[in-house]
Amino acid sequence: MEPALTIETVLKFEEFKRATLVAGQAGLNREVRWAHIVDLPDMVDWSRAGELLFTTALGLSVEKEAQKTLIPDLGKIGVAGIVVSVGRYFRTVPKHMITQANEIGFPIITLPWDIAFYDVTRVIMEKVINNRYAILQESLVVHNRLMEIVLKGTGLDDLAETLAELVQCSVSIEDTSFHLLAYANWGKIDQARQESILLGQTLPVYRDEISKLGVFDALRRTGRPVSVPPLPSIGLYYERMVAPIIAAGELLGYVWLIPQHKLSDEFGIVAVERAATVAAIIMMRERAVYEAQQRLKEGFFERLLNARIGEEGDLREEARKLGLILNGLQQVMLIHTTVPPPHLQTTVQQALVNISHNGMILEWGKELVLLVGVNDTPSGIVIARKLWQALSNSGYHVCIFVGNAYSDIRMLSKSYQEAEEALGLALKQPEEVHVLAFDDLGSVYWLQHLPPEVLRENRYYRAVERLAKYDLQHRTEVLDTLMVYLNAGANAIRAANQLNIHRNTLRQRIDRASKITKIDLHSPRNFFEIHIAMKVFTLHAHRNPKGHAPQDVADTKSGTL
Repeated sequence: MEPALTIETVLKFEEFKRATLVAGQAGLNREVRWAHIVDLPDMVDWSRAGELLFTTALGLSVEKEAQKTLIPDLGKIGVAGIVVSVGRYFRTVPKHMITQANEIGFPIITLPWDIAFYDVTRVIMEKVINNRYAILQESLVVHNRLMEIVLKGTGLDDLAETLAELVQCSVSIEDTSFHLLAYANWGKIDQARQESILLGQTLPVYRDEISKLGVFDALRRTGRPVSVPPLPSIGLYYERMVAPIIAAGELLGYVWLIPQHKLSDEFGIVAVERAATVAAIIMMRERAVYEAQQRLKEGFFERLLNARIGEEGDLREEARKLGLILNGLQQVMLIHTTVPPPHLQTTVQQALVNISHNGMILEWGKELVLLVGVNDTPSGIVIARKLWQALSNSGYHVCIFVGNAYSDIRMLSKSYQEAEEALGLALKQPEEVHVLAFDDLGSVYWLQHLPPEVLRENRYYRAVERLAKYDLQHRTEVLDTLMVYLNAGANAIRAANQLNIHRNTLRQRIDRASKITKIDLHSPRNFFEIHIAMKVFTLHAHRNPKGHAPQDVADTKSGTL
């Protein structure tokens, strides 16, 4: 397909050999989409973006005031340029119009009076029409090739590779969270694309800058493709064209074209729109398959959690049909995340393949459940850590909770309950948890099940309650400071850095805690007991927030420390 018609190309035509560019040298690359003859003084109202205007200047010579704003107004609406016939109404183009045109890079071309507009506009119109016919032919090729993908039943990878070949530029397909679903490179790529491919997503720094240009608002508002100019300051050296993937009014993702050289806007729009339509068909088809598989997995897992004696054979056969072999030790993991599971499950599956493992993944409530075969419980924890690292590298913020491994199918419900127990405890803790196994819960697991009246029989627990009451009365942070200090292994430097306070301030607060609790916090035994009591207090306070702020405590003036 021939390149877009520009002012520079027009000036090379034989019919324009007597033309003179008198202003707007910087706008020679403006695309010419049509030629339009107009002699009215209010020619702005009769002009459209991409048009090359031709005028004898009759209207302008009569209405002097119209000359003052004509060039800036034409530039604002995207007119390609203006050709003025000189020798009768205009001997020369007024200097102020030339100055304005040079300021905004708006081409002004003069033609001698004896050259008929018909002769020069005809060649432009022929070129425009031929280009549009070529675009139509290329569009049909794109349409037919992309529809073959739909008919073959292949996926987004095939779509990206085919589109890159057709438009000869790099292609990306992303979901609404900007995670990379498929891509194909063509030629050189810039820094932003390299990082996006490496990390499997478009980084926030790029998304934020593109968002500031109003690109995503325009995509949601119009549903049409939008061009993104280069942003060299952040590593986007090439322009982009992006189209939304929409099905039944729902935004599913985005198709990006990243050409090294400027595409014809018309062809680029047609190509990326067709690709977005095919992507929507593929994604809806994949969603239907996913939902059907999810229903089968849900039914199987429900029966697995309620397995009875004598059902082991049937469950193993059902698992085999789902691609899972229930021989040897099996372990349940829960993947907790704020990301909608449908966007995550494929990444989890691929991550398992990458670490040479297999398992069944399904949505279960707010979490993803992963059932995997392992050698023993510790080896399953290693798998969970590798999986967390892979998901983290792909931009997903997840926590993974691991039950114990069992060979008896009927015990897998226990493994699930153990993973749930670890999740529940982690959500009550102030520390960030990435991977937590039931086996690592230790004494806190037992203590959290004790009723409050039993806990209050323990003097360390009562001491922690006194600290909470003191903080509430004086609006201080002694309890939180002590918790950070204990979690840091009584390392004052580390604790002070985490709290962003001076070490002297930290020591003052720890001394205050010792006085309030009447406990020597430097004693190893007391250190251990008060640490356990604080963790249990946190768990019970999370279960009943009022436990952290006793109702019988009156509000007092703020204290310091």
